[in-house]
Amino acid sequence: MSERALRWYLAFSVAFFVGVAAVLVVRVTVVRGENVRRAESDLETLAAALADGWNRTEDLPDALERAKANHTVRAISVFRTNTGLDYLWARSSAYLSPGTAPGDGLLPGTPAFTIDQLTEIELSRATAIDGEPHVVAAVYRVLDRSATFPLLRDSLVALLSFALLTVVVAIVSLAGTQTAQGTDRVKDDGGRTALPSDKTAAGCVDGVSAETSLPRKLTLELERSAFNEQDFSVAVLEFSGLSRRENDFSAATDSVLDFFTFEDMIFAFGENQLVVLFPGSGLADTLSSLERYQRHFWQQRSAWDGGGEVELFAGASSRNGRLVDGPRILHESEAALRESYESSGHIVGFDPDPDRFRSFLTAEV
Repeated sequence: MSERALRWYLAFSVAFFVGVAAVLVVRVTVVRGENVRRAESDLETLAAALADGWNRTEDLPDALERAKANHTVRAISVFRTNTGLDYLWARSSAYLSPGTAPGDGLLPGTPAFTIDQLTEIELSRATAIDGEPHVVAAVYRVLDRSATFPLLRDSLVALLSFALLTVVVAIVSLAGTQTAQGTDRVKDDGGRTALPSDKTAAGCVDGVSAETSLPRKLTLELERSAFNEQDFSVAVLEFSGLSRRENDFSAATDSVLDFFTFEDMIFAFGENQLVVLFPGSGLADTLSSLERYQRHFWQQRSAWDGGGEVELFAGASSRNGRLVDGPRILHESEAALRESYESSGHIVGFDPDPDRFRSFLTAEV
C-alpha cells in the first residue's frame, strides 16, 4: 500500500470508529427517550387511578399492585403535601436516601431517592386523593441490559467486520509489496535470485543481466515506483583499468553481486561499467549504499590480479517524485559518473529539482 493510500485508510478508520461511536450514542439516546416517555405515561395512569379514591384501611389499590409488578418501576412514594408520607415502596434499600423510611417524621416534600442518572429517572405528579393534595413519585429504569445489549452487539459486529477488512487489506498490500519487489523471481543454479524474462530473452554477462534488458527493466521499475508513490534510484559503477574482454572483470561483477544480492537489478553496461537499480530508495540512501560498497570493494580488490591499479567511480540519480523516463534518469546517472572522475570520494549524486524538471517539461511542450 502506498503512503498516500495508507494515510487515506487511516483517516477512514478514524472516521469509521467515530461514526460507530456516534451511531451507538444516538441509538442509546433514542431508546432512553422512548422509555422516558413510556414511564411518564405509566406515572400519569397511576396518579389518575389513585385520584379515583384510596381507602387506606383496605388493601393497596390495583393500580399500585400493577405498578409494583412492572419491572421498570424501582420505587414508589405517595405523600400528602401538608402532612407527609402515606406510602413508600422500593425494590432495594439502595434506592432510599437517609430519612425516607416511614415514621421518620419527614417534613412535607418529595422523598429523596438515590438513582443512576443514566439508566434511571425519577418522576413525580401532583394529584388530589379524597380531596386532599398529594404527590405520586416513582423511579423508573429507562436503560437495562435487554435494551442496550442489541445496540452494543451491533456496534461490536461492525468493529469486528472492520478489523477483518483491515487484516485482508494488510495481507493484500503485503503481497502486492512483495510482488513489486520481485516475487516473480526464481533461483538459478548458483542460488542467486534471477528474473527469468530478462535472462531468457537477452542472456546474461558475467552473472548479471545483459545491457539489452536494461531499458525494459528501467521502464517497468519507474512505472511501479510511480504507481506506489515510492522513490527509485539508478547508479552507474565504473571499474577503471578493467574490461569485459579481460577475465579480471568477472571479479568486479562478483563483488557487486555479493554486496547487492539481487542480480536482476544489476546490468552490464558499456565496456567496464555496471548499472545497479535501487527500488524504493532515495538518493541519500543510494549514496550511502554506494559508500558501503566502496569500502567492500577496497577490501576485495587487493586479491585481484593487478587489483591495486583498479579504481571505482560511481554516479547516481533518483526519481525524486518526478515522472521521469528511463533514458533520462540513466543520462543523469552517467553525468554524475563523469563528475566523479574529479571528485575526491569518486562517488557523486545527481540531485534533481522536481520543480525545475516540471518547468523544463512545460517549456518543451
